[in-house]
This record gives sequence, C-alpha cells and structure tokens, in this order.
Amino acid sequence: MGDVAYTDITAAEGIREKMEDVIYHKGQFNALGHLGSVLLLHIKEGFPPSARAKKLTVYLVEPLVPYLLSGYLVPDILTDSIFVITRDSKFINEEDKEELSPHITLRFDIFRVSLEDKRLKRFTKVESLGDRALFLGYNSSMIVMASQFPGCKGNHIYFADNMVEKYYFSGYGCRDIGVFSLEGGTVEELFTDRFHPIWSPPLWIATPPYSSQIDFGGKKP
Repeated sequence: MGDVAYTDITAAEGIREKMEDVIYHKGQFNALGHLGSVLLLHIKEGFPPSARAKKLTVYLVEPLVPYLLSGYLVPDILTDSIFVITRDSKFINEEDKEELSPHITLRFDIFRVSLEDKRLKRFTKVESLGDRALFLGYNSSMIVMASQFPGCKGNHIYFADNMVEKYYFSGYGCRDIGVFSLEGGTVEELFTDRFHPIWSPPLWIATPPYSSQIDFGGKKP
C-alpha cells in the first residue's frame, strides 16, 4: 500500500492456473484460477516482486475438463464470504469459430465460498441474490442493493464485454453488454446496434453512497 505506481507480479509460486480475476478484500489479495479455485496471494517484496499462492478451495471444474470461459470474484457485502461468478458464452456465428469472432453471453452461475472455515473450502450454489444486483466487467465488478439505486433490478446481473482483448484487431467492437435475470435465466442485450471503442474496456461506475453510506443491515462492504 502507498505505492505511486502499478507493480507487475511476474511469477507466483504454487499457481498452476491462469488467473481469471484478482480482488483486494479485507487486507488480502484473492485470485480466481481458470479451474475455478480461489487462491490467497502473499506478495513478496524484492526486485522484481513476486507472489506466493495458497489454494483455499476445491476446483469448480475437474482439471481434465475444459476450463471456465471466464470468471469473477466479488465480495459478499452481507457475510464474510466471496462470490465466484462464472460466465458462459458462445460464438454469434457457430460456423465461424475464429479466435477474433464475436461472442454473446448465454448465462451466469453464482457460487459462494465462506472465508471463515480454515479447511479446504467447498462452494455453495447461489440461486437468488434477492434485492442485490451484480455488476460485472473488465476489472470493475461490484455488488449493490438494488433498492438503493433507482432503475436497478434486484436478482439481476449487469455485465459488460469481457473479451475486449480479442477485438483489438477486428471490426466487431465491444457489443456483449447486457442484463441477465437469475430468476428467468434470460439475457437482455444492450447496444447491439452500436459500435463501441475497442481501445478502452467498458466500466461500471457507482458514486457514493455505494461504498460508504448505504445501510446493509448494520454491515458495510
């Protein structure tokens, strides 16, 4: 903490997975591996700096099964837990499966893992978020109480395009942006008829009182 510039972590001991997401939560760095395991990262000073990883959970998928297309870590604002969200997508044109072909999101699945248990942890499937809403994006994920944000729907996931790196050299732009209903399992696409800049990933922005003044039943994020 207190650094005036970003620090690249070039190596992480104990990690055999590609990291899908990293968050800073309650004084710790947690990462999500591409097989769905949650890792605790211990940053080691030095030049260059590195990290040591401890596996906190079982895998969400078996090592011999194709890995998760993409995943997110989001702290649970009501408990001492972390949400793991997986995102399933497909090629828009199933006959054209080139690497730079555009994708659309089909669905999300949400799992919770408690940080209180010191043993190797297992996941609990989350069927409903209640009044809460998730906002997922390219390193800009967060969860809010929908009732505190006019126009925001509880039990929904608002998502931005997370495959921006694949669109740098194509003409498709960032179009995989929409709203997913956990209750209905349906996706409402947004901006499908518009072209978006491909050099700057779309982000979600929330102004106060999101982070400091909302009443979460006596608890804060």
